[in-house]
Amino acid sequence: MKYRFTLALLGLLLLAACQTGPSYTSDEWVDQSIQAHGLDQWNGQIIAFDFRDHHYTLWRQNGQYEYTRFKVDGKKATLDRLNSAGDFSRTINDLAVNVPDSLQVKYSESINSVGYFFALPLPLKDKAVIKENGA
Repeated sequence: MKYRFTLALLGLLLLAACQTGPSYTSDEWVDQSIQAHGLDQWNGQIIAFDFRDHHYTLWRQNGQYEYTRFKVDGKKATLDRLNSAGDFSRTINDLAVNVPDSLQVKYSESINSVGYFFALPLPLKDKAVIKENGA
């Protein structure tokens, strides 16, 4: 008797799990995710947070952006700045510093990666993203 009840309960749970909910397109999923995370209200706002010993600020408006990364190490304050035009700059203690091209690429990619992953799912609205409606 005890096993019959368990089997009946398991059967009901399996039936309930097989019920399908509303069907959404991939664009609708992305739009709902953006809204749920509040990223639909980001335009023109500055978001600031700390991550791995750095302080980041992210600003976006109408497809343009500027990301900054700031770190204080002893008496050395380093500010890296990256914008949507791909311009990278670094200041140390408020003085501009020349950074070799190879390091500019490395630092730019690092800052951009943090900004990109913070902003997910917003980058999924980019025209280059290929979204598919799957099963």
